[in-house]
Amino acid sequence: MADAAVTVPVGEVTEERLRLITCAERAFAKAMLVARAGFRVWEIGRVIEREVRRSGFSVIRDLGGHGIGRTIHEEPRCRTMPIPRPIKFSPKVW
Repeated sequence: MADAAVTVPVGEVTEERLRLITCAERAFAKAMLVARAGFRVWEIGRVIEREVRRSGFSVIRDLGGHGIGRTIHEEPRCRTMPIPRPIKFSPKVW
């Protein structure tokens, strides 16, 4: 099972839009560093929001990621901003 999203700029793309694409890629890469056993799920949102704001953008509260396992779009729901919840990643999930 796999899930992926890719952004490919087409045609003339403004500098701001290129910055947004780069920001999103950087935020995703940093989020993957805390998407590990022992970390709390909300820490993903904290890392994403910090990187996005540092780049001059903002996150959309109701958008986010999801778990993946035996099926796609499984729990836990991973928000793009820190909303503390007691859920931790479990080693057996990975």
